[in-house]
Amino acid sequence: MPNLLSLLKNRDDSSVIVERINEHPDEINTLGEDGLCPLQVAAVHNRVDIVKALLLAGADNDGMTPLLLAVYAGHLGVVQVLLDHGADPGQADTNGAIALLVAAQNGHVDVVRFFLGIGVNPDDASIDGATALLVAAQNGHVDVVRVLLAHGANPDEVAASDGATALLISAQNGHVDIVRVLLERGANTGDADIDGATALFVAAQNGYVDVVQVLLEHDGAYIDHARDDGATALLVAAQNGYVDVVQVLLRAGANINLTWYERTPLEQAAHNGHEEIVKLLARHPDTTCEMLACLIHGDFSDEIKEALQECVEERLTLADEIGLSIEDPDLIDRFYRSAFFGRTAFGDDFLSDRAKTVARQITREIEAILRYPRLLSIREFSGIKPLFRVHEANLSTIIAKLESQNTGESLFACALLLLGYIKNEVNDRAREAQQDNDTSRKLSAICFLNKAARTKPELTELIRGVLALLKEKVHDNPRISACLESFDVNPRDPWPKLARSYCTLFPPSERAEVIASVPRPMPLSSSI
Repeated sequence: MPNLLSLLKNRDDSSVIVERINEHPDEINTLGEDGLCPLQVAAVHNRVDIVKALLLAGADNDGMTPLLLAVYAGHLGVVQVLLDHGADPGQADTNGAIALLVAAQNGHVDVVRFFLGIGVNPDDASIDGATALLVAAQNGHVDVVRVLLAHGANPDEVAASDGATALLISAQNGHVDIVRVLLERGANTGDADIDGATALFVAAQNGYVDVVQVLLEHDGAYIDHARDDGATALLVAAQNGYVDVVQVLLRAGANINLTWYERTPLEQAAHNGHEEIVKLLARHPDTTCEMLACLIHGDFSDEIKEALQECVEERLTLADEIGLSIEDPDLIDRFYRSAFFGRTAFGDDFLSDRAKTVARQITREIEAILRYPRLLSIREFSGIKPLFRVHEANLSTIIAKLESQNTGESLFACALLLLGYIKNEVNDRAREAQQDNDTSRKLSAICFLNKAARTKPELTELIRGVLALLKEKVHDNPRISACLESFDVNPRDPWPKLARSYCTLFPPSERAEVIASVPRPMPLSSSI
C-alpha cells in the first residue's frame, strides 16, 4: 500500500487518502525526497478536503510554508482553510516572503483582495523591503495594482534595496497600463532610485516608447533629469539605438547638447553605429554645423560618416565647401571650435599659419549664404556669424589675405565682411560715434564690390542687389550716395534671395524696412 505522500502525489481519491491519514497518523508530517510534507502537497494541489483532514489530524501548520504554497498556486479555498486553522497571514518564511507579497507577485487578484479584506496592511514589506505593490508592478499585474491602491497602498513606496518606486519599476519593465494607473493615483515622476535614475530614464534606457510617451504627456517627466553619472534619457536612448524613443524625446524638447562622459547624444549614436539616430540628431535645429564637421572626421564606420555627410549636404547643400574640402581633421576641429567658442587665439594661429585656408573658408561660407540665403537666418547655421565674432579683431588682416587672392569670390567676401561689421547701433550717441567708421567700411565695401564685378562678371547680379539695398539704406549719407552713383543699379534685377540674406545684417527692428526697400519685395518669413 502506498504511503500518504505517494497517494497525494498520485492524486488518489479523497476517501482513500483520508483513510490513510486516520490509519497512519505517523505519516502526517513525514517529508518526501523533495522536502515537502503532506500538508504542503495538498495545498499545492488545491485539495481543500485533504488540507482540512490533515489539520484536524494535527499536521504541522507552522512556518507558513503550506500557506505560501497555496497562495503561490492561487488556491483561495486552501488559503481560507489554513487561516481558519491558525496560519498567520503576516508571518514570513525563512526567505522573508509574506503571503500578500506572494499573491501579488503571481497575479492572484482574488487572493490579494481576500488578504486585504481581513486587514493585512498593503504596505507590509518583506525582509529585503519589497512590498506587494512593488512586485505586482514588476510583474505587470495591473489588476493587482488597482486593488492594492484602492486599499491604500502608497504609490510612492520606495524599495529598501535600490530605492526604486512602483512607477520606476513598471516603467523599467514596459508595463504602460500600470504606469498610467500609478500616475492617475498621484505617483511622482521625479522620484529616482539610488543611482539617480527616474521612471522616464529607465523607460528610455530599455526602449519602451509607449511608456516614455505616457510619462512625458503627464507632466514632462523631468525630461532632462540626469542620472548620477550624467546620463539623460536622450543620451541612453541614443546610445542603445532606440529610434522611436529618441524621436519622442526630441519632439518633447529634450536637450541634445548635454553630455555623458564628454559625448553628446549624437556622438553616442555615432560611436555605437546607430545610423538612423545619427541622421535624426544631425538634422535637429540645435545641432550646429561645426559639430557635424568635426564628427565627419571621427573614428566611425563608413555608414555613420556617410550619414553625417548626408546631413551636412542636406543642411548646407555645399558640404564639400563647408569643411569637407579641408583634409586636415585637426584644422577642421580647431577652426570650428574657434567659431563656436569665440576664441580669437585660434584665429590668430590660423592667420599666421593657414591664412589661405581661413580666407578660402570664409569665401566659401559666404558664397553658400549668397546661394542659399536662409542659411544665414536659421538658428543652427554657424558659418559667417561666428566667423565675425571670432575674427573681428583681425578683420584688416583677413581682408588683406582675401584681397591678395584677387578672385571675384574673395573680393565679394571682403565686401560682405565689411558690411557685416557695421554696428547699426540703436543708441544715438553710439550711432554717432560709429558713423565715421561705418562710412569708411561701406565705402571700402563698395570698392570691393566694384572690383569683384570686374573680376568675375557672373557675380554682377548679386553685386547689384547688394548695392541697391545699400543705396536705399544710406540715402542720407552724401559720400556713400555719391560713390553709388557710379554704378548702374537695375531695380528690376531678380535678387529677392540676396535681399533676404542681406537684411539679416540689420537689426530685427529694421529688417521689414530693408525688405520693403527691395524693388521686388518678398514677404518676411518666420526665419528672419
